[in-house]
Amino acid sequence: MNDVEELYDYNVVRGLTEATALVVHVSDTFHILGSTQQESVLAGSVENLRQRRGGGGIVRIEPDDVWLDLWIPRDDPRYIEDVTDMAVQVGQWWAGALDYYLDEPVEVATTMEVLRGDYAAACFAGRGPGEVFHGSRKLVGVTQWRVREGAFIATLLPRGTQGNVAHVVGNPEGLEGHLEGAGGAAALFDPAVLDFIAREVIDQAGGMTRRELHLVP
Repeated sequence: MNDVEELYDYNVVRGLTEATALVVHVSDTFHILGSTQQESVLAGSVENLRQRRGGGGIVRIEPDDVWLDLWIPRDDPRYIEDVTDMAVQVGQWWAGALDYYLDEPVEVATTMEVLRGDYAAACFAGRGPGEVFHGSRKLVGVTQWRVREGAFIATLLPRGTQGNVAHVVGNPEGLEGHLEGAGGAAALFDPAVLDFIAREVIDQAGGMTRRELHLVP
């Protein structure tokens, strides 16, 4: 049983009756485990470790990353019963926000890539429905948690790359190279633009209640 602190009070999330966008800010580096991961996946101790509800691997979050989580109640018209279709819809909202600033359109993945087992420890090593790619670069990671009240979709656009996550999970052979360039939005977007991306994703979604959260160590 993990003793890692959960990222949210998820009972509060489940009680939200309106579609809600949570724009999350951090003051320090955090590492977030996927829902099925144990601390044993780590190669050593990691400060500011939390655990989310939602699948996938560990992700590193830095100050100024664009972190946007969406709660869609079951009675909201944007709720989609099919898990894959819901993720793709969210990816399309992101694509609509990002395409305006790029010379080439981004791609929204519609299927899951099966990774070798030791690569699956890192979120940005994989390719899943709704995740957004610019060429071979994975820009936006997406994961989802479903309950009877609705769907919670966690999304992240890292400004820096996710390559250092390889060392957090022991750097299995080839993983660091596989992660090279993953994230890395700072190489594609002016920092001033990134400050507005979360708002534009929410606009693409048709608008919803926005809450600003601050995660502190």
